[in-house]
Amino acid sequence: MANLLLSSSLLNWLWLIILGVILIAFFVVVLILLPVKAWFKGLTCGCKISIFKLIALKSRKANVATIVDAFICAKKAGIYIDIEELETHHMAGGDITGVVNALISAYNAKIEMSVDTAKALDLAGYNVFDVVKSSINPRVVETQVFNAVCKDGIELKARAKITIKGRISKTIGSAGEETIISRVVESVSSAISGSDSHKEVLQNLDFISNMVIAKNLDKGTCFDILSIDIVNVEIGKDIGSIFMMEQAKREQQLSTYKMEERKYKALCEEQELKAKAQKMQIAKIEAEAEVPKALAKAFEEGKINIMDYYKVQNIIADTNMRKSFALSNKKTNKDDDDDIDSFDLD
Repeated sequence: MANLLLSSSLLNWLWLIILGVILIAFFVVVLILLPVKAWFKGLTCGCKISIFKLIALKSRKANVATIVDAFICAKKAGIYIDIEELETHHMAGGDITGVVNALISAYNAKIEMSVDTAKALDLAGYNVFDVVKSSINPRVVETQVFNAVCKDGIELKARAKITIKGRISKTIGSAGEETIISRVVESVSSAISGSDSHKEVLQNLDFISNMVIAKNLDKGTCFDILSIDIVNVEIGKDIGSIFMMEQAKREQQLSTYKMEERKYKALCEEQELKAKAQKMQIAKIEAEAEVPKALAKAFEEGKINIMDYYKVQNIIADTNMRKSFALSNKKTNKDDDDDIDSFDLD
């Protein structure tokens, strides 16, 4: 009888141990599968969250811990965001931690920024915290060194520093700082190019800066231009003189080409005249060749006699003699001039 009582008590203890193990395993499985930790964290931070809502989040494979942490941070900072909004943004691929931090920063800096704006900026690829930071703290951007030529032909090399401040409401769909830099460079270059002399520019840099700011170059951008400072202005080349020298060289080359053209044209005309003279010489020789034939024909027809022929020959001989005398006198005079020149040199 005692043995039966002992065996029944052992059996009861065994069942109790098995039941305890089952309960412990059940609680372990619950802790693992259910977001009890996140629920308890929200409860202790004063942000009560329904356990069923957390179970639904976990069933949709959302990062429950990240969503709960972002929700708690927002509520502690005085910003109300529904946990379902955070889940939707997180499931869309957004950075809910960055969005919440940006909203807290904007709220503390008293900058108006809605939750929808923050989410839209985040999904558009912006770093929302940097956008808020640029709206709180102005920053300076520098342009590259650019060149401009004054009316007096002197080149100036300048660089500008632009102080800008972000505008959250204009961030989406507006141009960025590259557009502002391009506009400033263009406006400053135009102002320098419109100046009468480089000395005037160097003496009135502030005037040029104020004139450029007055053009409202930040229109259509997500920044406000606070100031434009022109720095490191250096004098470059004398573009006007270089241009005049190059123009003079081009005119000289053009004159040379025209002279060469006239020269070759004169040579061509000379060759044409020589060709004409040769043609006339040939015509003369051909005409002289016809003279004997004409004389023979005149003899046959009796139009001239022998005396007329001799008279003609005498006239020709007299003419040739006169030509030879003239040539000999010309040569003698030339030799005398050469002797006089050599005498003078000695």
